[in-house]
This record gives sequence, structure tokens and C-alpha cells, in this order.
Amino acid sequence: MKARLTRALVAGTIALLDDVSGGEASFDIVPLTATSDGQTTFEVTGGYTLGGIIVILGGATLAPTHYTATDGANVVLASGDGVVVGSELVVLRFSTFE
Repeated sequence: MKARLTRALVAGTIALLDDVSGGEASFDIVPLTATSDGQTTFEVTGGYTLGGIIVILGGATLAPTHYTATDGANVVLASGDGVVVGSELVVLRFSTFE
């Protein structure tokens, strides 16, 4: 699913996405499912742009201090507490378009 955005709520602040890299922005939703209890590493299908994601676990948006996303392919949670088989991690992956 893709949606066109010009503004987004990020960490409680409205961000102008068209100021990020000179174009307008879009995002897609990448749902990932835990395959083991306490899982901390999730591979994001299709990768992501560094700094261009929002991570949601069990319906709660995670602060960047609660995960690491530095390789463009994986999201690593700071803790696997509360993650059980079937838990859903959702990645909102932002990109720009002309």
C-alpha cells in the first residue's frame, strides 16, 4: 500500500516531508511477524532508507531509542520483552518521488 503525504506526525511533531529531500514523499507499510518468542531482529522486505522509517510494535509507535535501524535491511529491537510468536511489527517506510 502506498500513500502520498506532504505532512506526517512524527514523534508528536508535524514534519513537512517535502522538506526532507526536495521532493514530495510517499510511504508504504511493511508488516512483519515474529517467528519466535523474544525475537529482536526483523528483516524489512525490500530494505529501507536510513532515517526514513517509523516502527510500530503491537500498535505502539517505538521511539528511535527502542530500536536500531542502521543497515538499510534490518530493524533490531532494544529488547524482545513482550514479543511472542505472531507479534506484528509494522514499518512505515518513507521515500521521495517527483
